[in-house]
Amino acid sequence: MADIPGLIEGAFEGKGLGIKFLRHIERTKVLFHLISADSADPLGDYQTIRDELAKYNKLLLEKVEYIFLSKSDTVLPEAVSKIIADFKRFKKEIIPISIIDSGSILRVKEILNELILNKTA
Repeated sequence: MADIPGLIEGAFEGKGLGIKFLRHIERTKVLFHLISADSADPLGDYQTIRDELAKYNKLLLEKVEYIFLSKSDTVLPEAVSKIIADFKRFKKEIIPISIIDSGSILRVKEILNELILNKTA
């Protein structure tokens, strides 16, 4: 398991610590994307990350991935529903999570435990 800070546009060209982070991602089996609910464009943020992964190594797009909508408590429920619908249009499931919602944190733990039991993580 590796914690990779947010990639920035141009990471595949070495911007920021991009290449270092991308090399690290190559060694992981599963990707957890944490997309902030208070972002102006959550779907665009996700697509930027996917674009950077593809530009660096298209095989990274084949990794198992989970997408979490972090800070889901900071926006109205209608906004969360819209973000979920936006991701569904692209056949992607996004799971809302919040540090103050113990049920959502439990869901993340369940996913992690399942990955560990299946030796996917």
